[in-house]
Order: sequence, then structure tokens, then C-alpha cells
Amino acid sequence: MTDRTRKDIMRAYNTLIKKSCMDKITVAQLAKEAGISKATFYRYFKDKYDVMNYNYKVLLDSMATPEKSSSYKDLYRNLYKYGQENWKFLQNAFETIGRNSFGEYIETYSMQLVEKITMHNRGGLGLTEMEQLQCDVFSRGIPYMYRKWIFDKYSLNPDEAAQALYEIMPSTLRDLWW
Repeated sequence: MTDRTRKDIMRAYNTLIKKSCMDKITVAQLAKEAGISKATFYRYFKDKYDVMNYNYKVLLDSMATPEKSSSYKDLYRNLYKYGQENWKFLQNAFETIGRNSFGEYIETYSMQLVEKITMHNRGGLGLTEMEQLQCDVFSRGIPYMYRKWIFDKYSLNPDEAAQALYEIMPSTLRDLWW
């Protein structure tokens, strides 16, 4: 029941975010769309932003596998292709800015993923202080660029966007992958 209920909540979120921005979606709407009570919703997620974040985590984790991406460049290309296919969904998700925003979570989780891949490649050793600084800047720029791209501020195709991100990624980490 646990996985099914969580998936029902995620499906509800994905349905509602295509129609409305995050600020207008309520927990009550999510629960109703998922066919559950609000109390059940709160057993799985702390709030609607937790659902949004989990949704992105699941998406990124599914794309950041050796089966779907053979490098960071492939991962970026896949994310931009996803953006082409789901631009309205992403525009609505990006509408909320600041704390609890989609962009803020992309920033945080992207950095965690880079650290995880780096540790995997370095036998448990993480980022050097210089790499940490570079990744902080890089990870903050990713959601900013992606948001601008979703809102048609860049006319780059997925291959061009992936290449641009790959080229500015810290060189000591660029070729580390699973």
C-alpha cells in the first residue's frame, strides 16, 4: 500500500501542476486527486513542496543511471529533452521562487548528486574545498539557466544546452560518472 499511495500522490501532483502553478495547488486538492484523505497525505509527505521535491528527486535519480546516461553531458541532454516535452509542467513548478521553490530544490539535490557520484568514483572521498566552491557556483547556475530556458529566454536545443553545461562544469568532476 505504501508505494501505491505515494505513487498516487505523485500522479496527482503531476496532473495538477500541468494545470496550475505550485502556489495555487493545495494539499486538499492533492489528496482529492489521489483519492486519499489529507491525513493519509501527511503520512507520506510533510507538505506540497515535499511532493514537488520528491517528484524531482525521482526524475533525476531515474535519469542519472548508467542505463540512461553515460555521462553528465547525457544527463543534461536528457533533462533538457524532458523539458521540451514537459515545458508547461516545468513552468508551473518554477513559478514559486525563494524558499521551498523548485529551483532551490534543484540546486540542493543536484549538488548532492554530484557529491554522491564523486564519492563513488573516489572510494568514499568527496569534493575538495576548491571543487566544493566550484560546484556551489555551478549548482546554483543550473536551475537559473534551466528556468530561463523553460521560459524561452534561451533558444538552445537540448544538445546545445547540454554541451554548454558540460563545458562549464568543474573540469575535475566533469568525467566522473557511475
